[in-house]
Amino acid sequence: DITLSGDHRNYISVNVPKDIAIYNKTKYACENGYAGIMSWDLANDVDVTNDKSLLKTVQKAIEDYIFSSGTGETE
Repeated sequence: DITLSGDHRNYISVNVPKDIAIYNKTKYACENGYAGIMSWDLANDVDVTNDKSLLKTVQKAIEDYIFSSGTGETE
């Protein structure tokens, strides 16, 4: 769910589940030719074997990008 709060005079805060946000940010980096992404701190991430792992989500986004390009290779 996306929750909007605030008003046009102050601010709008959008709350997006972390796994969706990191997937979209990673996808954006891939599509726009960025050399990588950075995460400030993964100490609070769940184990990479968990489907909610942010690191696992980054990996999935990169793999999806690579295989959707049709080459199976990075640029």
